[in-house]
Amino acid sequence: MEPSDPHRLEQLGSTDPPTGLATSEALRLYMEPMMAMAHRTRQQLAVFAVNLSACGDGPLLEAAMRGAAAELRRRLREYDLLARHDRETLAAVLLATDEATAARVAERILPAVEKCLPKGVTAAGGVAGLSLDTPSPRDLLAHACQAARRAAQLGAGTVWRHSQTVALLAAAQAGRPGDAP
Repeated sequence: MEPSDPHRLEQLGSTDPPTGLATSEALRLYMEPMMAMAHRTRQQLAVFAVNLSACGDGPLLEAAMRGAAAELRRRLREYDLLARHDRETLAAVLLATDEATAARVAERILPAVEKCLPKGVTAAGGVAGLSLDTPSPRDLLAHACQAARRAAQLGAGTVWRHSQTVALLAAAQAGRPGDAP
């Protein structure tokens, strides 16, 4: 078994008990060699983060996490790694995928995730791909999670790309806020 094999993480015991997914620490450990390989071979790599927002208690969110995790497992490729990033965010590392493709994947999968959620829970997605401002796994994950939180602010079922945030910031700095997407 390869050291970067996502199934190896499960065998090492680096899993979140409620969801059975890799933990955020295991995700970062997995991403380090994957990002190095992607840079070395000029391959693409993206992260798709799903932010769940619950109006209610912890058990409702945990049930939503389990349902969302199961649906994402069914819909992602076998070699993509899915992990629980934090209390309300799941993150998937999409190998050989750029940010635009990751956004299309997210837009296709997110409605199915929403359908499996308990009443009172919504989902929004964010994606980020390798770029000059993502030197580490922590940065790439942070960008995807920030995009997911931005999507949640815009409304349930929304997908936001990190590059949209970068474009908005660049336009604002140039004094052209209307030029951004």
